[in-house]
Amino acid sequence: MSEKEHVTVGQIEDELTKLWESDPDQNRIKACLFNLIIYTHEKRREEYFRNLVDTIIEKFPCRVIFIQADGNANENHLSVDVSNATFIRGDLTVACDQITIQAAGEMMERIPFIVTPHLVPDLPIYLFWGQDPTLPNETYNALEKLASRVIFDSDCTKNLQTFARQMLDILEHSPMEYMDMHWGFTGGWRDAISHVFDTPELIASIRSSTSIQLIYNNKHSEHFLHNDTKAAYLQAWLAAQLGWKYKKIEKEGGAITIIYQNGSNDITISMIPEIKEDLPSGAILEIEFATTDNLFFTLARNQLLRKIIVHVSTLEKCELPFALPMHNVMRGLNFMKEIFYQPTSSHYRNMLKMLSTIEWNQV
Repeated sequence: MSEKEHVTVGQIEDELTKLWESDPDQNRIKACLFNLIIYTHEKRREEYFRNLVDTIIEKFPCRVIFIQADGNANENHLSVDVSNATFIRGDLTVACDQITIQAAGEMMERIPFIVTPHLVPDLPIYLFWGQDPTLPNETYNALEKLASRVIFDSDCTKNLQTFARQMLDILEHSPMEYMDMHWGFTGGWRDAISHVFDTPELIASIRSSTSIQLIYNNKHSEHFLHNDTKAAYLQAWLAAQLGWKYKKIEKEGGAITIIYQNGSNDITISMIPEIKEDLPSGAILEIEFATTDNLFFTLARNQLLRKIIVHVSTLEKCELPFALPMHNVMRGLNFMKEIFYQPTSSHYRNMLKMLSTIEWNQV
């Protein structure tokens, strides 16, 4: 990567051109499929978003405008850096323009005016908002008007019930396409569950579950505050798709238990934290189903094999286990396609509706 620090706002395009022309590599091209605006307001998450940018441009080269904001700073500050990020694709070196804007205090008001002239015309504009989009924010309001799609990270959400209600209202009244990163993170497990329970008989069996244990990785991370969000999303998706109704929520020790109703039967879903240092914080580790007809299903992540191992048993016998692929979510092409190109799904809306009924503030 070639980089020029602290350029003036009026020099941004000239400095990007100079960086490109100063590279001696002749076997190179500049590529841009879309504009990507990334906004973060927390220093602790900058590394996470930078790693995410590296992953994105390998799959989808784009112009990146990275905004690092600090609305709580005592002093006003504004600086701009430019760089050419590169990666190898076959025999070619592919380069992407990156503009980094650091703004604090009253200078944050200038962010939209700096961003707008440097968007590549006639290409989609994706806004990656690194905080809760349901909270009022003047910068968000200005940048959203430029965007053709909003991608957001709900880790900053303090109350899932309130967030779900407000997000449903936004989806109802806005023509914008929205993508929730935590919803994307659960995609591999949603696919695995759909693959295992793929007949009317098996769907009826899981619908008559008595208990489900959902184990997630509670490893400490500077990048994430709520390790249980993915587990909360996954269980709410299950409950919504199976037609259950929320009854109550409890917490004992570190585990959260949610009780649903299916007719006259209660279903208990337990979200249980464990710590696996070799896996990402919040990752789903295992799901166990027990049904009223004494069928038992276990889907367990095997990191060494990079697969989900599925065990099916009854009180009398155990079937031979089988494996399903468990791709690297962050680097998977299907994940990236869902983030950038798929419309907001009805399953996501159903999941939000279920989350909106659960009294998360009680735990």
